[in-house]
Parts: sequence; C-alpha cells; structure tokens
Amino acid sequence: MIVGPEGKFCPHCGLQHGDKPVLHEHDRPNWWEARPAWERTLIIIAIAAVVIAAIYFLSNP
Repeated sequence: MIVGPEGKFCPHCGLQHGDKPVLHEHDRPNWWEARPAWERTLIIIAIAAVVIAAIYFLSNP
C-alpha cells in the first residue's frame, strides 16, 4: 500500500486505494439494490395494493 503523497485516493469517499481492494461505502449496494428483481417487484405490487385498498375504503362510506 502506498502511503503519502504518492497514494491514490477515491474521489467519492476519500479512502486510499492500495494493494488490497477496499469495499468503499459508495460501492456497497443498499437494502433495495441488494434484493433480487422479483422481490423488488413484489414489494412494489404490495405497496400499490395497500394504497389502492386504502383509497377504496376511504372513498366508500
């Protein structure tokens, strides 16, 4: 690992690049990106169903 002025730093988070790859904070997937596409689709459908049901029950006396 190069330390000092010759070291290269990540322009996003400022961590130093070296011989060992460091998993920078901006490279880590968040909780949404870590889920597979089918699971994200089910979450979106479930949220939409709850919103539609709430609108339906609130609009009917």
